[in-house]
Amino acid sequence: MKILLGNMENIKPCPICKGTKTELIPRQYWTGMSYKPLSVELHHWCDKQEDEFLKGSITIRAKTEEQAIEFWNGK
Repeated sequence: MKILLGNMENIKPCPICKGTKTELIPRQYWTGMSYKPLSVELHHWCDKQEDEFLKGSITIRAKTEEQAIEFWNGK
């Protein structure tokens, strides 16, 4: 599993926790000869606050890296 780092500077902090623990992970399938792109998942793990019992996470699935980032950034 390869984590994409090309557009990480374009990703805004989380609107809920203001954290930056975000990854872009490509999902691919094997054709028998090579891997083909299927989708991209953007994963974010919210920072746990002192008074919170659980830690939240957000996952966005999109066709392309650009679409996932645009949705995350609220465009």
